[in-house]
Amino acid sequence: MFSAHSGRCPLPFQWTSFIFLIIPLLVLANQASFDLEKSLSTSCDRHCYNGVCLNGSCVCSKGWVGSQCDHCYGRIKLTENQSQLIDGPLDYSSSSKCTWVIENEKKSGAPLNIKLENFQTECGWDFVYIYDGDGVYGEQLAAFCGEQEVQELSAPSGKALIYFFSDLAMNLNGFNISYEFNKCPYNCNSHGVCENSKCKCMRGFTGAYCEMRICTEEDEGKPGPCLHGGVCKNSRCSCTASYHGK
Repeated sequence: MFSAHSGRCPLPFQWTSFIFLIIPLLVLANQASFDLEKSLSTSCDRHCYNGVCLNGSCVCSKGWVGSQCDHCYGRIKLTENQSQLIDGPLDYSSSSKCTWVIENEKKSGAPLNIKLENFQTECGWDFVYIYDGDGVYGEQLAAFCGEQEVQELSAPSGKALIYFFSDLAMNLNGFNISYEFNKCPYNCNSHGVCENSKCKCMRGFTGAYCEMRICTEEDEGKPGPCLHGGVCKNSRCSCTASYHGK
C-alpha cells in the first residue's frame, strides 16, 4: 500500500534553504556587475591619455593631472629596464612641477643611459634638470632649456632624478626622454663595442664614447686626424707654429 505522499521525494531541508539563499545573491551580483559595466562604459567627451574614463570623467594615474590626464605633475617612479617619459601628449602646461625617479628594479647597479629627443621649452624659464642618483643632492648631469638636438648622457650610479619646471607664460612642445640600463651612450659612435656599459674603442679612436680620432702608426708623417697642417708624429699630432693641441 502506497502512502498519500508517494512519488518524487522532497529535497532535504538544508539544500532547499541553500537554494532560496543563493538565488537572491546571484541576482544582486548580476545587478552590481551590470551597474559597474554601465558606469565604465559611460564615454568621456575627450580622450583620457593617462587614466581611465569613469562616469564620464577621466580618473588620472599617479603623476598626471588635467581634464584629459594630459599634464605631468608630482613624483613618478620608473623601474622598467627601458622606457620613456614625456611631459604630456600635447604642449606642456603652465606651472608644471614634475619629477621622475628612475631606478632599476633589479638593483643591479648597471649605469643608466638617458636620451633626450624632440626638446623644446621656453629658455630661461622652463627647464629640465637631470641628477645622478635619486635626489637633487647628487651630481647635476645637465640642465636643458630652449631647443636641443638629440642628447645622450650616462648616470653612473644606475639611478637618476629628472625634474621639469615651467612658469606661467609660454607653453611649447616639451620633450621626449627615453632611458635604458646597461647601454653605452651614442652606441660608441660605431667605433667601439659596449662592455659593461663602457665603450671599448677600436684602434685609432679614444674617448668615453670613442668619439675622438687619434694618430696611429700607419698615420706617421701623414695628416691623419690632425687639422690645420699638422701631421702625426709618434702617435700624436705635431702642429704648425700657429696652432697647438693634441
